[in-house]
Amino acid sequence: MKVFGINNLRKYYVYVGVSTEVETSLSIWQDIEKAIINILRAGVFYNKDKKTGFMDYYKKYLDELHRSEDPDEYIINKTKQLLPNEEIYDIKIKSFSNSYYKSKPKIRQAIINYLKLIHKIAKEYFITDEEREKELQVWLNS
Repeated sequence: MKVFGINNLRKYYVYVGVSTEVETSLSIWQDIEKAIINILRAGVFYNKDKKTGFMDYYKKYLDELHRSEDPDEYIINKTKQLLPNEEIYDIKIKSFSNSYYKSKPKIRQAIINYLKLIHKIAKEYFITDEEREKELQVWLNS
């Protein structure tokens, strides 16, 4: 089985050989869920306080994901909020690569992996400076 393409958060597989049928795999929200769990797992490894900081943040994020009616839509909206443009992504990656949790590599790597995963989704929704300015003007004039 080979990946044929990714479209709207779903992977499409083409069975090579006898069959040419196309099947949709599980939604990418489950990959995001695994990435969040890996962040929490890394925090538990370092005995981080579960009721504060990033542990509390990612646990709430996971709970919201599980409660959402449409997990795919929830992930799209969340990634657009967290990574509105490439510059923000670059800043976050550099921050986690060079300073945040430097002494806790499992946490740092889990968060970087998560950021890379959501970047794949968010980049489809990045807006240009012109679009951002237009959005601002519409909002200011409303």
